[in-house]
Amino acid sequence: MPTSSSAWHLPLHNVLSHIQIHYAEEITVSKLEDISCYSYRNLQRIMVAHTGETTATFQRRIRLENASKLLLFSNRQITDIAMAVGFEESASFCKAFKQLYGISPSTLRDKRIKILNKELSCNKKIPSIDISIVYLPKLAIWYRSVQTDYHTESINTLWQQFYKHGLSAKETECYGIIADESLITSPLKTRYEAAILHPLTDLPLASKTIFGGKFAKIVHKGDYDSLLQTYNQIYLHLLENHLSIQAGAMIEKYIYSNFNTQNPADYVTEILIPLSD
Repeated sequence: MPTSSSAWHLPLHNVLSHIQIHYAEEITVSKLEDISCYSYRNLQRIMVAHTGETTATFQRRIRLENASKLLLFSNRQITDIAMAVGFEESASFCKAFKQLYGISPSTLRDKRIKILNKELSCNKKIPSIDISIVYLPKLAIWYRSVQTDYHTESINTLWQQFYKHGLSAKETECYGIIADESLITSPLKTRYEAAILHPLTDLPLASKTIFGGKFAKIVHKGDYDSLLQTYNQIYLHLLENHLSIQAGAMIEKYIYSNFNTQNPADYVTEILIPLSD
């Protein structure tokens, strides 16, 4: 069984980050050993203990989940999607996809509008959204992650660790990196990364680069109860306007949150979704 979601293992998270970025490529044993500073056998033991998956299983799941994201939120052809996520043949992609999800890629594609509309119907009071297209330069960040359902208190607990080690919302920009889409990934495997611009003393953080390219930017005002419905409304808007997302992480920039305002109605969150050029 995986260990507690609060466990932090820096070499492991460096491996997870590398796989998430390079999931469509062949990743060699020697590369994983170089990143983790462990033998491949010991890395697999640590990986299973913390995540319940081997590196190969994790990479295959990430490939298929990114394919699902492209099937739902882009208009790319299924054969192109298969190649984009690292499958050499459409037949092997379709077989693997059906093994994981129980339906074919084409079935998911056919049902996508119905799926999004069903999610939106859970909250009829969502205001209309205003989407702008922005181009963002690459940004180096320091982060700590947690494997958790996006609805749990674990995310708030994660941020509390930052503030206990001296972070002030007035001193730096704060980002949430949504590594997985909750419509696709099991709640037991979704990952959230809390990110800032500078390292903190006595709090081990991993580092990587985010942004670099074209993004849809939406400002979400108010608390987080309707945030998932806002995402689904965004996806429908992008599809209706023939804008395709990329299979990358969504990023939230916290302008006002519970750390710099006491009223949830005053929360302001920028949602940034990567788009294909």
